[in-house]
Amino acid sequence: MTVQEAITQIVEFFDLELTDYSEKRLTRILSSVEKVVHKRQVEQKLIYVSTQKSNEPVDLEAEAERVSKLYNVTVEQMKSKSRYHDCVGARSHLVRELKLNRNISFIKLGKFLNRDHTSMVHLCYSSKANCLMKPLYKPKTIKL
Repeated sequence: MTVQEAITQIVEFFDLELTDYSEKRLTRILSSVEKVVHKRQVEQKLIYVSTQKSNEPVDLEAEAERVSKLYNVTVEQMKSKSRYHDCVGARSHLVRELKLNRNISFIKLGKFLNRDHTSMVHLCYSSKANCLMKPLYKPKTIKL
């Protein structure tokens, strides 16, 4: 069901008269609900993380395409300078998964995503982006 169909059904059900403002507001609300529902559907698909590191060559473009489908963004948006929440979440997911599963260097990931390697470290370990994978644990050292 599209957002417009949902608006039509809501108007008919509650017998409402819509103004331009209320229609725009209802559209925004329903779009947000649609995103949340899609996010929940994606979260129900379990994200498996293997503990065995693989030495096989990795096709970064194919991995990026796979992750971009989870977040409904394009690979170009992932590589762009956009700080849109879904783009950041997709980037963070890609970096965490490739670092954990394939042990790819932050420099290589940074070059692929047009960013500095320190940005990759931040995405992997401490980013609180709307990502389906929790940040990797980075042990803290205490100097005595």
